[in-house]
Amino acid sequence: MNIKDLAGLSQPITLFIQKIADATGGVCRPWQTLRVADAEARAEVIRAKAKIEIGSLEERAVNRFVYEQIKQQANIEQITQKAFPQITDDAKPDLVENDWVTHFLEKCRLISDEDLQKIWAKLLAGQMNKPGKFSKRSIDWLAAASKHDAETLVKLRNIVCEINGISEAIQFEHHESVKFDLFFCRELESSGLLSIADGMNYIRANPKPPQQFEIRYFDSVVKVTKWQSASQAFCVGRLNLSQTGKELISLCNGNPIPEFFTEALRNMRQWNHIETEPPISSVTSPATGSVPVV
Repeated sequence: MNIKDLAGLSQPITLFIQKIADATGGVCRPWQTLRVADAEARAEVIRAKAKIEIGSLEERAVNRFVYEQIKQQANIEQITQKAFPQITDDAKPDLVENDWVTHFLEKCRLISDEDLQKIWAKLLAGQMNKPGKFSKRSIDWLAAASKHDAETLVKLRNIVCEINGISEAIQFEHHESVKFDLFFCRELESSGLLSIADGMNYIRANPKPPQQFEIRYFDSVVKVTKWQSASQAFCVGRLNLSQTGKELISLCNGNPIPEFFTEALRNMRQWNHIETEPPISSVTSPATGSVPVV
């Protein structure tokens, strides 16, 4: 892409393109995928054949290398293209570390699945919009994730509330639609997304919320007007989201569980003696299926 091709694009988009270009060794056009890469790769093979005589084994090795590079370049550009519409007007791509971008591209180049590419694109756009939002550890988790892992991540999102703006996984054992699944939680723990408190201990919200704050579950919000617990800490159950878990669940829209929010508030009232506006008895959870999964 020539510099003149950047004319007419917003400054954040221009900076985004330049940031990707710095990491890939040249100016690129994210929406131009296979054609240029294919043409340049084939030209390189022709030049190589003109210089030396190679046997069939070497030729197959070269062809495989070229094919892999073309496919990986296509994956990078498809993900970059999907990130384009998500770049906001106040994005700050110039503040994103080049090492982070290089690490991202190195991992995402192998992702060809359409649904997983959407998640990667959301992560890329999120980092450009808010530098520092996602760590390299989150990139590594996503790079090793299967479709099953992604589905597990969505399930985790479905039991997360925001406590004073901080994501917390709310777990309780006595409800028909939200049963405590120890195997599921252990799976999340082994993947590094959360830890589980032992015995009857409860995780404490960190940082400690003020006396008045909001609790949010998808589009449902209540205001806590007063709370008090014997431990002087706000308890949220037995699950503790890791930093990686908190970063990654922001990539999932999830799907609200019927009656989850009401039951979660009832448990938090038991643990912390909260008083809310509106009263818990009048709170309803978002309708299931009202939010897209990704």
